[in-house]
Amino acid sequence: MIKLFVFLALVGLSSGLNLIGRTQSAAVKGRLMCNGKPAAGIKVKLMESDNSFGPGFLDRDDKMAESKTSGDGSYQLGGNSKEITTIEPYLAIFHDCNDGLTPCQRVVRINIPKSYVESGNAAKKSYDAGSLELSGKFPGETRSFSATCLGLYSTSPSLCQTKQAVSECSELPTSSEEPSFQMTWWRALCASFAVLAFTYSAVLQNTQSFRPSAPLETFFDAFQKPKAAQSEHAREGFECAEAAPKSRIPSKQELKQMLEKEARQDYKFPEHIRKKRQLSRQTYQEYLDNLGRADYDVRIEEGWLDVLYPFGAWAMDDQLMGQAGRETQANLGFDCPFYGFRFNYTFVYPMGMVSFAQPPYTAPPWTFPNPQWPKQRDHSFIAPFYADAMFQWIGSTKISNVFFRSVHRPRLDDDEVYSQNTQTNYGAPNYAQAQYQSNINQQYSNPNIYSQQSPNVNPLLQNQYQTLGQSPYGTVPQYRKKRQMPGRISQPGMVVDPLLLDNITHHIKEGYTGANGFRAEHAFIVTWYRMAYGGAPRALDVSQFEHVKDWQNTFQLVIASDEIRTFAIFNYARLNWTSSNEAGGLNGFGGKQAAMAGFNGGNGTGWYPLPYSGHGRLWKLGYFSNVLTPGRWIHRVDELIIPAGCTNASNGGVVTAPPWGPMQGGMAINISGPCLRPTDSIKVNFENWQTDCKRISRVRARCIMPMFHKTGMVPIRMSRDGGQSFPFFGKFYVVMPDRAPAAVTLKDDVNDVNNRWYQPYANELTMGWQALNLTNNLGARIDISLFGYWEDADRSHFVKLDYLARGLANSGSYTFKPATLQKQYLLKNAWQKFHFGFVQVALADVEDGVLWSKPTPFPWYHLPEWRRHYGNNWAIDMCIEWFEYDGKRRNFQIDLTSDRPCPCKLSQAMLDLGRYMPIMDCDKDGDTSCPFNKGAQHCIQSVQPSSAGSSQQCCYDYDGYLMFTDDWEPDGDYTRFFQPGTPARAHKFGAPPYRLPPFIPTLSNYQLDQLPYRTCCSYAQHCEFYYWRRMTNGCQDYKAPGAGYIYGEPHVVTFDGIRYTFPGKGYYVLLMSNNPEHKLMVQVRLEQPDDTLWHSHVNATVITGIAVQENDSSIVQVFARKPMRRWRYRTDVYVDGSPRFFDRPHWKHQTFKHLDIRNPLQNMNQSEVIIMLKSGLGIRVFESYGMLDIMVTLPPSYNTTCQMGMSQSSALNAPIGTNRCYTTLGLLGVYNNDPNDDLTTPGGQVVRVSNPTSTASTTQMIYEQFGQYWKLDGSNEALGSILFQEKFKPIYNPLLFAQSGYVPVFWPQYLDMNASRVFTMDQVVSTCQNNPECEYDYIMTGRREVGLTTLRRQKEFLALKKIGSQQLISCGPLLKKEGVVKTPPAANYLDGDRVVFSCKPKYYIHGDIERTCRNGTWSPGWWAWCRDRNLEYALKWMTALLSIFGIVLIFVIMFCILWEARKKRQKEYAENHLIKEGELFRKRKSSSGIGSLPEKEPLADVDFDADNRRSSRKTSGDRKVMPAPTSVTAWNPSGNLSSFRDDYEPPKTYQGTNPQRNSYFESSAF
Repeated sequence: MIKLFVFLALVGLSSGLNLIGRTQSAAVKGRLMCNGKPAAGIKVKLMESDNSFGPGFLDRDDKMAESKTSGDGSYQLGGNSKEITTIEPYLAIFHDCNDGLTPCQRVVRINIPKSYVESGNAAKKSYDAGSLELSGKFPGETRSFSATCLGLYSTSPSLCQTKQAVSECSELPTSSEEPSFQMTWWRALCASFAVLAFTYSAVLQNTQSFRPSAPLETFFDAFQKPKAAQSEHAREGFECAEAAPKSRIPSKQELKQMLEKEARQDYKFPEHIRKKRQLSRQTYQEYLDNLGRADYDVRIEEGWLDVLYPFGAWAMDDQLMGQAGRETQANLGFDCPFYGFRFNYTFVYPMGMVSFAQPPYTAPPWTFPNPQWPKQRDHSFIAPFYADAMFQWIGSTKISNVFFRSVHRPRLDDDEVYSQNTQTNYGAPNYAQAQYQSNINQQYSNPNIYSQQSPNVNPLLQNQYQTLGQSPYGTVPQYRKKRQMPGRISQPGMVVDPLLLDNITHHIKEGYTGANGFRAEHAFIVTWYRMAYGGAPRALDVSQFEHVKDWQNTFQLVIASDEIRTFAIFNYARLNWTSSNEAGGLNGFGGKQAAMAGFNGGNGTGWYPLPYSGHGRLWKLGYFSNVLTPGRWIHRVDELIIPAGCTNASNGGVVTAPPWGPMQGGMAINISGPCLRPTDSIKVNFENWQTDCKRISRVRARCIMPMFHKTGMVPIRMSRDGGQSFPFFGKFYVVMPDRAPAAVTLKDDVNDVNNRWYQPYANELTMGWQALNLTNNLGARIDISLFGYWEDADRSHFVKLDYLARGLANSGSYTFKPATLQKQYLLKNAWQKFHFGFVQVALADVEDGVLWSKPTPFPWYHLPEWRRHYGNNWAIDMCIEWFEYDGKRRNFQIDLTSDRPCPCKLSQAMLDLGRYMPIMDCDKDGDTSCPFNKGAQHCIQSVQPSSAGSSQQCCYDYDGYLMFTDDWEPDGDYTRFFQPGTPARAHKFGAPPYRLPPFIPTLSNYQLDQLPYRTCCSYAQHCEFYYWRRMTNGCQDYKAPGAGYIYGEPHVVTFDGIRYTFPGKGYYVLLMSNNPEHKLMVQVRLEQPDDTLWHSHVNATVITGIAVQENDSSIVQVFARKPMRRWRYRTDVYVDGSPRFFDRPHWKHQTFKHLDIRNPLQNMNQSEVIIMLKSGLGIRVFESYGMLDIMVTLPPSYNTTCQMGMSQSSALNAPIGTNRCYTTLGLLGVYNNDPNDDLTTPGGQVVRVSNPTSTASTTQMIYEQFGQYWKLDGSNEALGSILFQEKFKPIYNPLLFAQSGYVPVFWPQYLDMNASRVFTMDQVVSTCQNNPECEYDYIMTGRREVGLTTLRRQKEFLALKKIGSQQLISCGPLLKKEGVVKTPPAANYLDGDRVVFSCKPKYYIHGDIERTCRNGTWSPGWWAWCRDRNLEYALKWMTALLSIFGIVLIFVIMFCILWEARKKRQKEYAENHLIKEGELFRKRKSSSGIGSLPEKEPLADVDFDADNRRSSRKTSGDRKVMPAPTSVTAWNPSGNLSSFRDDYEPPKTYQGTNPQRNSYFESSAF
């Protein structure tokens, strides 16, 4: 048995020394992934397990091979080992995937089957471990104490946070080399001892009853339990040895012994050093005295009151635990906007930063943003001094710390003013409450325990703010109290202190130009106090205290916010080192990289460094400043990082506050840029106008803005040398007067309609202004003036008319009565021309900026003169005067009718994005007040003015029809609800050249168009005069635009209707045109979106950016924002590289070079932006879920069809001089109403497809044969250069965006296995309603909301295009008179519309009551008109009476005519009869002689009627001789009856038997 025991011992010894055994080999391969992405650079080891009897037993494992994974995450290892028995190989993976800052590395062990173990030095076959995802938790996963990790613990022991964390770190394989020879001997001895022990226990002790399990159990119990105890003790010892001891204030006796011991060592040093050591011991004694006090403020001792805000235990700060590397998560208690993100928590780190996410562990040098994002974390942080740091100790006392707290204001209360006494002020910092320290500190609260020095009493705590209005920061005004939020009371780490916030606000306003409206509502203050560099030695000698405490870094970070704007303040009290041992520094300096100071947005957003960041001169931050206090640096950090104060550089940018100004000028503009000396002569050029500026402080100057005659962006340049050079530059925006915020508010009375500023009969008028916007001097006096504007055909005038008041107190409000106004008439006969203008408020004794109102009419001011000149009918006389004057001017509507006709329906107006835009005060999606267009749902105006400077304006009713002035009626009530759109002689935005009438923005339009409306329609109540001169243009000549759309992932609808999907990646040409009149380039950026829920890449793309330029216009870039940066703005808009925002009313429409950009009034997050180019092209950009949807509308000028013999401009390589027709090109296709050639490549090849194209083969064909040719990769120079700027990186995955070899999924045929665990195909079909594009996006992204957004956007666009691009035929309005009622009431004047006319109940209709529009012409008929029924009835009665009278009159006239005819015939008959009688008488006389006449006899009874009848018969030829009468009267040719004798007398009347005949003759002509 002894021989057997010896033999086994020798075998064990030989095995331990590897003297015997056989060589065995194994190999393994596979691929590692982290969060679905290849895990490159991961350390992998092929190990052979020697712990067959148990973990950690006897021998350490042998390393067979070691390597790191390649770029695609793959690895392959092979190795060998010599063992007697079969080896047990396994793969060990050391990684940090999803590990944060947890100590050491995660270790995953994968056992290799023994079937893959082979004899020999190299294995012939490899075990394939497959693709392994490291982000999850693996069974049996451990952590490794590598040498590197142990070294990290030695320098930063606080990384091992708890015993549990340390116990998780196993002693599995390390990165050390093979064991040494001594270790090999130890392994051999252990192996031999194990064999001997096993043999003894198994053979000798149990010979009687041998049970294998019992000896084995006894054996393992004997070794494992002591091993476990030893391991636990070792680990605990390691933690205790490396962790920093708890800071402890020595007792009085201990301190005395320590000082005596140090004093005994003084003799070893020279005299001057002995004095320093004695001073250090004295200072240390005072330091310990102060630590025991709750009123200790180290700022007083160190002289830091001017640069640091209160901190420490007395300020109720919370503090980090005393170990380097121990971060603490802190709740901010408010929403903090930073770099476009928004956070409500942060991590406070000892290494000089606060982070909003856990950073990865990386050693210097650092690069921000992390170029490996998103493969590696790129955390968002604010770093005053980013470097490895540690807490410093003097003996057992810690002299370093990190203090932090959040500061808040209470909530509003209406009946209290918050107290200035912090003893009762919400528990704000005071010493009675600051004694929350440990009991150890409290026992030393007696200030004289160590010395008799006078206590360092904080003056803030001696009768704190006992005097109302007094604070340590100066005089504080009385603010309204704020009711405390639930649970918001002062406690360690969170205090309510409005006075401190007021102080912070004051410093920000003092240093940052543009912060006058800011008020800090919250703050987060972190103070790094006396921090030592990483790896600094600990001071054990108390006599080194003075030296040690002076050579540390003390600095502070203050984050102040009102939850909209955020400012960061870096306060540097003392900087004595710039680098750490980790960075390769020596004694705090040098090394690979110095500390970093700046702001990192995170997730690849951007990095903004402070001066000297990363350089050894970083210590200069404590001596210089960008504001007035040395060591203080202020930046605005909510959206962009904007530095406050000034710079000492020789050139740079400037910041203006405000960044805009009204066109009329006179406004005070604060400007900062270069640091200003008292002797500097400061001048600023606003474009071409130079102004002298006044130095306010070292960081700020004040200039008076000049008057402009244009609007939009203008350059500004600043000079400090009197105008010799202008090295500092920036941009300034000039706002139209009617869109600029009113600094003087003209308040209209809501109860009395007459007391309004536009009413002529106002009794009392009120105005208001912000007094502090004019001056901070509350005792200043002001003047209130009226400024009038007037222009004629060739010049304009802007002059002061009068003073409303002079020398008033700057109270912010003024009320006066126009009737009692004492007028001074600064301009003679101003009532004739200056009918509108502005109210100005200015300082009375100094010229230092003015405040303006919006344009307003002056009828209340000129009313007495108007009455005196025109009389009581002044309004109608002035209206007619304007009517006649305007009629003499050029007819501007001729240009509008042909060039800019109104769209026929609202749907067309909504689609025509480039040529028309909403009128700001009559927008269905914004301001719906419509003060000049009552009854309108929506009004539009032409974006670009005509050549004469005029503007087309069209309004639409609630049925979507165009409203015409021809439908208006001169009825007072009618005007209240029907006011159609009218063209304007002057465009509201002005027109080039701007300086001359009628091209001046706002002012020309107000005089030529708005004032006449008020005069005629409001004052005179005769709107017909205005509408006669401003008749609505019809839509007969209107041509609808073409529309193309790209949306989703991405899907395209071309201008001519082809629909296809194009999953390309990169920069592409969306639309271009080489037409010299409007050379156009529209580019898009397509990138892969975020990974799916199952951590796989999306092999499709979305639009994340668009860039636009036409001719030499400004370049506009619009980008979607990163996922966590969309809380306030959904997009970023850049014009010529400068960011632009649209979240304020006066920013909603902005004008730039040859283009305009607008944002809907109620869209405050910039998720919709409309770009309007000069040619009439419009681009609307929507954002949803990080994707951009782009709709492009083209005016008819882009619609070109090539004729025979002409080559398309799509043949970009066509020879010069070729007869071309210019068409649109790009992914949106050719716009010529022919879908067959939509997919035309740059070389002119046409890919013919037809709808639908939702198949994999068709999509692939379009992708390869058409879409990829429009990629901007430099292969085709004819496509031009990329408009996108390099600084704007992809928002999702820049590394994936830059990778080549991208192969998209052209059309998913089935669900991925992982995707099927999230949703089913039935869910996709039911959600998308069988819409292919929706299904594509749903399946590819795995996000239901993305698919629904695609479905909604597509339906909206197709519906709008269908009705908006339809060409409508209009017949124009039908004329009608007052009282005519049209049915339907809308302006149904389009082809096929039937119009029926009727009259109101009190009217009666005339004309044709029904008309139909056919092919642009109305059916024949008379125009309808109505007459009042009373008048109608009166006219009918009158007509009847007149008819009767006419008939009677006709009869009377006929009777008279007949009677006269009868009389005439009788007279003729009588004359004929007398002639005959005379002839007969002469015959008788001649035959018998006159004297033989018989005596007179009566005339015979003659029947005249019978004679007439006979006479008529005689005329027929049957004439008979009348018998001679027996007696006649002689006839005298003169016409008288007389005798032939001189004494002849007329015959007397016979009194015969026939009186009637006698009477008849008496009345005859005879």
